[in-house]
Amino acid sequence: MRTTLQVVLAIDAVWLVTLILLQNRGVALSSTFGGSDSSVNYQRRGAEKVLHYLTIAAAVIFVGVAFGILFV
Repeated sequence: MRTTLQVVLAIDAVWLVTLILLQNRGVALSSTFGGSDSSVNYQRRGAEKVLHYLTIAAAVIFVGVAFGILFV
């Protein structure tokens, strides 16, 4: 059981990293260091919204499986 959870955790970790890297916000390096940001009120639409929800789901699964490994 523990080995199965570890495999699921590893697969979910790769999936989570992939989903995070696929999210392209178009943030320039200047805005990282205090530059102006023109998109103050930004709303996700379409595929970007789906990626956002999939990332949240993958993170919740990751945390759940990690706690599952802890208590098994």
